[in-house]
Amino acid sequence: MNAGTWIAVYLPFIVLFFVLMQRKKALRHHTAAKLHRRKGGAHIMQHIIEKYMGKGVHITTVEAQHIGFLSAYENGWLTLTYKGKDTELNADYIVHMEAHDIPEEKRYGKQKSPRKDF
Repeated sequence: MNAGTWIAVYLPFIVLFFVLMQRKKALRHHTAAKLHRRKGGAHIMQHIIEKYMGKGVHITTVEAQHIGFLSAYENGWLTLTYKGKDTELNADYIVHMEAHDIPEEKRYGKQKSPRKDF
């Protein structure tokens, strides 16, 4: 068999293996957070979320990435505001969070000016 055939046959299995390993890691993180809460502890991400409260953040969750202005945190749920739209995220599924500069007009959406007829 030539190299092209080996790549075509085994590359999908290798990619699938890495995707499943990442998913398994995220699932372990979620179950550890769940057990921590059952024992009466605070959310694992709570101190990090409080550090970034009121700032622009870039959040990576298990399935997606989000950018927004961190506006609220309550009972393990946080609210991101970006371009005037609110997005609610479960803090248990957050994998990575970092500060991100967001322009003022994208935080709250563009303000429409009144129409001027001349």
